[in-house]
Amino acid sequence: ADAGSWAMNAYQAIIPYMIYNTSAGYTTFMKVANLSNKDAQVFFDVTCEDGTTASNVQVTGKETIAAENTALYWANEIISAASLSCDAANVKVTVTVPKDKVVVTAVQKTPVANRVLPVYKANPATGNELIY
Repeated sequence: ADAGSWAMNAYQAIIPYMIYNTSAGYTTFMKVANLSNKDAQVFFDVTCEDGTTASNVQVTGKETIAAENTALYWANEIISAASLSCDAANVKVTVTVPKDKVVVTAVQKTPVANRVLPVYKANPATGNELIY
């Protein structure tokens, strides 16, 4: 690597549409699994549909996931922690352990069924890549 260059050694993923509209019966949650042997901090960058944003947001009481544990983050928790007011947001999650030691799953709960949402790897150099 070039002198002075660095590469981030953390997991980043994007869930492009986390909806929170309980009056219509819709909500979304994200399950983050820390498979490493170290505790991990979790940060969110949130962009509402109207373009308002918040960066480096942490959910109170869920700032850290212990080694070899999981945490569940609901859309309303993330949006509220960001001090934003919207029914849906694009959410980027950063987990401070190596990329290969994290698994993120996002699920949208609807009045009729649950569905798994796409999760994208955040890659500014080449564009976001579908993980699953």
